[in-house]
Amino acid sequence: MAGLYPLFLNFTSLFIQCMVLGAFVLILFNNKLSWTRLLLFSFLNTVANLLPVQIVSRSSHSEVIFIAIYFLSMILLIKYVLGLRLLYSMVGTCVVFLLSTIVQYLTMALLKISLHGYDLFVWLAASPLNSFIMRNVGSLLDFVGVIAIYYFKIKIYIPSDIYKKRKIEIILNIFIIAMVIVPNVLFFETNVVNIPTELLLFNAASVFVLIILSTRNSIRFGELELAKQELEFKK
Repeated sequence: MAGLYPLFLNFTSLFIQCMVLGAFVLILFNNKLSWTRLLLFSFLNTVANLLPVQIVSRSSHSEVIFIAIYFLSMILLIKYVLGLRLLYSMVGTCVVFLLSTIVQYLTMALLKISLHGYDLFVWLAASPLNSFIMRNVGSLLDFVGVIAIYYFKIKIYIPSDIYKKRKIEIILNIFIIAMVIVPNVLFFETNVVNIPTELLLFNAASVFVLIILSTRNSIRFGELELAKQELEFKK
């Protein structure tokens, strides 16, 4: 029973986080919120992220494996469970990963400030409830992001019949962003105790600028493609 309690808390907090992130993706791509699909997406995503952690022992190499599983499972679940196109799934996964990175940095910074210099890892290891609190603080910040894109009506539209070359360019852009961010996340996760709070906040701001630019470029790209199609139709 003692081992089930932390697993239950971890599952619950991750499930809540996946629900919020799933809603974020659907709203971002102007899809209807289907609670059945959202619940299934959250459940499968939670299992896909927790199962490897239970099987594979943590090491420097395992973190890379966990992130790879995260990307793969997120892309497949967005496509086949939430019902979005593959290109939307890849863009959505990238945006969600960037959002999660910002939230992770902000949560770490808030906890470091709240703990007044107390070792964050020691605090997390002291009780499963502490990890539960940390993840739910992150989910609350994710929810603020969902409210923001809903309120400001931020939508990404990519036409389904764009040229193959354009699709390759978008995929390469996603890959480059991931290659830049993933090493950064791995470093901060393993060295958070020694990293100043100011640097965590600076990184959160940097990733925030990146996500704004990436989203803006995606929206602009969709508008240009749509205008091009309309022009060809008029001709």
